[in-house]
Amino acid sequence: MKNLAQHFTEGYFSKLLIESIQSRGPKVIVDLGIGDGALTTEAIKKWRYAKYYGVDLDNDRLRQVNKLLPTVTLHNLNSLDICLDEKIKLKFGTVDIAICNPPYITLKKTNKYKIILNRAGLNNSVNLVSYSSDLIFLAQNINLLRDQGTLGIIVPEGIICGHNFSLLRKDLIENHDLKSVIQLEPKIFKKTDAKTYILILNKGKSSSEKVELCLACKEGKIVSRIIVQKDRLEKRMDYLYHNSKNTPKNGPSLSEIGVKIQRGNCSKNILSEKKVAYFHTTHFTKDKKLKFTNNSYSMKEMPTIAKAGDILLARVGRNCYNKVSIISSGKIAITDCIFKISAKKEYRDKIYSKLNSRNGKLYLKKVLHGVCAQFISK
Repeated sequence: MKNLAQHFTEGYFSKLLIESIQSRGPKVIVDLGIGDGALTTEAIKKWRYAKYYGVDLDNDRLRQVNKLLPTVTLHNLNSLDICLDEKIKLKFGTVDIAICNPPYITLKKTNKYKIILNRAGLNNSVNLVSYSSDLIFLAQNINLLRDQGTLGIIVPEGIICGHNFSLLRKDLIENHDLKSVIQLEPKIFKKTDAKTYILILNKGKSSSEKVELCLACKEGKIVSRIIVQKDRLEKRMDYLYHNSKNTPKNGPSLSEIGVKIQRGNCSKNILSEKKVAYFHTTHFTKDKKLKFTNNSYSMKEMPTIAKAGDILLARVGRNCYNKVSIISSGKIAITDCIFKISAKKEYRDKIYSKLNSRNGKLYLKKVLHGVCAQFISK
């Protein structure tokens, strides 16, 4: 089970996904990577007269699902098979609703995956730096759908927020009808801290220029909604990011007052090997005012140096938003896990206080990325 990178859908969120799909009288519903059947179970409650298909590589799991859902047509196959339609006897472009909670694993960039992406109208996505199973599952589900058929899929944070997936978001915005993106509570899946989202879309282009972004609580209920222009979603699609963008500014941005933000350019290991003084995320303490000597460095690749007046912010780690300090004297090399924030003297204290304030920490917490290691992007 672990090798298949499966994360089974909790009941609350299965129900939320199904409730978020607006469709009357669907005839054919498919669940690729059906797992324990949670999504299909909820779908049957809503659309009892539809014909259901489920596909999964795990034959033991399929036997259990067959006992639970005997009316579902099950196939022990790889959902990413390029000839999937022939093997499940269900033509591409004929499915009314697709529901999916895909596994999350890295894939090799092969020609068959490029074909699957192009077939789904995700032509820019072919040029992504790397492919993942959730990306190809998304494309394969779109391929199965009829024109204006609906997909409800649970996707990881990378697809919604990650810089590396901006080409995918561009494809979705331009070639399909995004209905809603629902931000779920972290840690909803057992044995993983992955942040996840429900993505609802209709296959094919749309004249609509707006998308609903939602926030769900741990009980699987929508607690807040905002409407965002579609052309703003290529960078990121998450509710918390856009909700903070909608908050009226009460002052200039950092860039507007000439603040420079620089990430350390050497790893902790390199600086340790060189036996030089350095500052890392583990060196933050309750003492927010940092004092150093005027350390000197003579390295072939000079590390990023922070000096008196610079603000240091941890950029990696689950509690990095709590790690903010200012250098009161001396200078120090910083690792690549630290941001150095350099500002004019008249702004330093205000910036430092804002980052250490309750609202400042809440904002930094909102923009955290990542699954295994969370981080703040520049």
